[in-house]
Amino acid sequence: MTSLLSLLYLLAIGQGLFLAAALALGRQPALRTANRLMAALLLICVAVIGHAWLGLHGLYRQYPHSAGAIWTLGLAVGPLLYLYLGSLLFDRAFKGRALLHLLPFALVTLALLPFYLQSGEAKLAWMAARSHPHWALSVALCDCNPPSSFSRASSLALEAASFSFLRAARSISSWRMRRSSTS
Repeated sequence: MTSLLSLLYLLAIGQGLFLAAALALGRQPALRTANRLMAALLLICVAVIGHAWLGLHGLYRQYPHSAGAIWTLGLAVGPLLYLYLGSLLFDRAFKGRALLHLLPFALVTLALLPFYLQSGEAKLAWMAARSHPHWALSVALCDCNPPSSFSRASSLALEAASFSFLRAARSISSWRMRRSSTS
């Protein structure tokens, strides 16, 4: 069963990389921004699936720098989805101010930078200190006691990411209403 799941993960990774490359290198100037934003979303999915593949094979200990590598990627999904929908549905230009939507992702990534920059040995010791046999599940169950600055930054980031998802849903709703009124 593990080999089948491993094969499915690898196929998903390959397909995600192929689709992201096809979108990023597309030649339609009208959809260039939207395609690149969708490619970024696909690359996040590929990173999450790749991380799961490492876990399936127990390779975190061989590649300790992969520990927590995807923790903050989820915070980029909402803003990227909002920017993608804005670009695709409303033809909004992607300006520098739009990058402010990615600020929560950047803040939490900066808060985790001390962990990311630790040596492989320190990360292995951190994984071994987790009470649950699988350290990633231990982190998911909040057994890691993060510093208060990280907690504040992550709660603000989660609020901002939720706001981005709500704005994306509102964009779809207003697009549907405009579309139905013109029909």
